[in-house]
Amino acid sequence: MSYNPRVHHRQSIRLRSYDYSQPGWYFITICTYERRMIFGDIVDGQMILNGTGKIVEKYWREIISNYHQVNLHDFVIMPNHLHGIIQLVGAQFIAPNLDVAPELNQGAINQGAINRAPTVGEIVRGFKARCTWSINKNIDMHGVPVWQRNYHEHIIRSQEAYSAITEYVRTNPQRWQEDTYHA
Repeated sequence: MSYNPRVHHRQSIRLRSYDYSQPGWYFITICTYERRMIFGDIVDGQMILNGTGKIVEKYWREIISNYHQVNLHDFVIMPNHLHGIIQLVGAQFIAPNLDVAPELNQGAINQGAINRAPTVGEIVRGFKARCTWSINKNIDMHGVPVWQRNYHEHIIRSQEAYSAITEYVRTNPQRWQEDTYHA
């Protein structure tokens, strides 16, 4: 079948005019491909990570090493998904020093920021890629994809919402039987 833009189009699930690189808190949910249970098991209301789950935890924690404009807050890895709160703290601007060697700074004012803030999408994409690479290298997944396409996000806009989401993340393993991602 040839490409037909009326049939073959993907609608973005992101807010159209929202800048996902602006400072703020974001609640992220990333599911495994076909919601397969590949990260471990829930035992007595506690998540017990297997080797694949430990790889996911390692790369989630390393987000702050790869993106200096990001803080990690509460997160939980479940058998077939991950919930996490990330905070974008903004771009780190490197301003030209116009007092020293002005001839080297020609056009620097028009350059803008040398380092810009990453978008939530860039962070999630990088995280998923690093996990997939490591899982495929270290654990035999038979070429099956690790992650579903895309991810879910919620922009946290108040302290009350932040508190509720934090509580949800922290207690997710105890509520596994009622979880919408439980198969």
